[in-house]
Amino acid sequence: MTTSNWYVGYLRAGATRPSRHRGPVPAEGQDETVVERALADEGFGAYLPRVRKELRHHRTKKIITRRFPLLPGYIFVTGGDREPNWMRLKACEGISGVLSLDGRPWPIADAQVDTLKQAEADLLFDDTHAARVKRGQEGRTRRETTAIRFHEGCAITLTEGPFSGLPGVVVGVTTGGLIRAIVEVFRQKTPMEIPPEWVEIKEAA
Repeated sequence: MTTSNWYVGYLRAGATRPSRHRGPVPAEGQDETVVERALADEGFGAYLPRVRKELRHHRTKKIITRRFPLLPGYIFVTGGDREPNWMRLKACEGISGVLSLDGRPWPIADAQVDTLKQAEADLLFDDTHAARVKRGQEGRTRRETTAIRFHEGCAITLTEGPFSGLPGVVVGVTTGGLIRAIVEVFRQKTPMEIPPEWVEIKEAA
């Protein structure tokens, strides 16, 4: 009976450092790691879930996107249609062992790994602007993002500026992404346009 179950490998320190490619490498393999290269060389399938994060370059101040392991210290491994050769697997560079129960490697069903792969493809783990737009947490523009966060009728409190601490109610969003609100100033309802960074949503009592 054949099987295509996956298994969880424990990673050694440095296992996810970039590998030294031999020959042409496709674009999707540009961040291939030492352990992925070692497993591939021995005929194993491997899946290292990753998360994308946006970072600000310390010198240029530009936003750059980097990929990191989603589950540090672990990698999914498969022998394809047969059970892996455990001796060869554990000898691979970067592998320190395999998740086991009572001394027997514990299998992970294909469906579970497929679900994880789909979630990664759908950007569910990523902390990037593109991912937040896809999830509906941000808009493609500043105005869209403000409108998503601060809907009409939303109760707010100003946290910065000359009217810090005063309550208000959102009545709309400007084309430039400012919040249009009615703020109570000296018991007078005063219309204002406020940067979203100066506002927090008032928690319901």
